[in-house]
Amino acid sequence: MPENLSTPPNAYAVDFWRSCMKVTAVCAICAEAGQARSPRGLRVEGARAEALGYEATAVEEGRSFRIFTNSMSEFWEDRQELDGPRRVALETMRETPHLAWMVLTRQPDAILGLLQRAHNQAKAEQSLRPSESAKHFVQWLQDWLAGGAPANVWLGTTVEDSDFAGARIKGLLQVPAAMRFLSADLCSSKPVLGDSSTFYHSKTRGAVRRWPGPAGLEQYGIEALAVQGGW
Repeated sequence: MPENLSTPPNAYAVDFWRSCMKVTAVCAICAEAGQARSPRGLRVEGARAEALGYEATAVEEGRSFRIFTNSMSEFWEDRQELDGPRRVALETMRETPHLAWMVLTRQPDAILGLLQRAHNQAKAEQSLRPSESAKHFVQWLQDWLAGGAPANVWLGTTVEDSDFAGARIKGLLQVPAAMRFLSADLCSSKPVLGDSSTFYHSKTRGAVRRWPGPAGLEQYGIEALAVQGGW
């Protein structure tokens, strides 16, 4: 996996659905800025086609692209009506190994439960309608839950406020991930990371490299990552 993150021309956004939870005070700032008034709703098939197109281009050009996932919504929102769209999104991630899916969340504690639910549902459906694709998807989720995180799915959490940072980082570290990252938010009155143009990441649990960053971050094994180079 790459050792750097950046925001160059080989990074894109793919939204499988759009919604707004407004879970923190910073969300109110987003709404005041007009960001929360963007079009909402499901766009699963269009997003899947878009992602498969990026994958085909990446293969053709011998490159890898980074995909900011559901930039207008919470990917790990625990709502039953999102189980189907989230499954399509996860299946798309499995089928696009040349895309690094950057999934940012404010609810890292929900990830494991939703992955387990997706696995249970996929396994039940696979037993009713067996197929090679369904079999591979069930195994992909099973491996992830067992600690074998997919190399092209990067998990991150927003730490716009020092009040949330500790719990969210700890929650993120509980989930197997090839790459973990944090996103700072300068809208906060109590920023914890300083510059939002910097990402911080850790390797998978058990192989964390320490970084003497902002006070308190080193205890979580978070490492600074300059916004340059990389995919």
